[in-house]
Amino acid sequence: MQIKEFRSTTLENMVLNNEIDFALMVPKSSSPLITFKQLAIEDVILAVHRNNAINVILNGKTSANITLFKNFPFILMKEGHQLRFIADKVFQASHVQPNYILETSNLD
Repeated sequence: MQIKEFRSTTLENMVLNNEIDFALMVPKSSSPLITFKQLAIEDVILAVHRNNAINVILNGKTSANITLFKNFPFILMKEGHQLRFIADKVFQASHVQPNYILETSNLD
């Protein structure tokens, strides 16, 4: 067994070209040749300092509509990353134009 790590777009192509048997990735493909099976549900976490104004908005809630944060600055992954793709879809569906102050490729 060999384990390989690549971006999801590369993994998708490797599956389509029969270079690998399967891939663990975020479903994005529209290819009818790929079948996705959900293995887990992930939470997207908003990390803020306890004195941040967002905590006043949340008022003790553990979840909130993204439109509450439309005027706040965001640090997010660069385009091409699946997390960025998901975030862009969430913003788009909520009609929010995010204020990106930093786009990164670093997951750590």
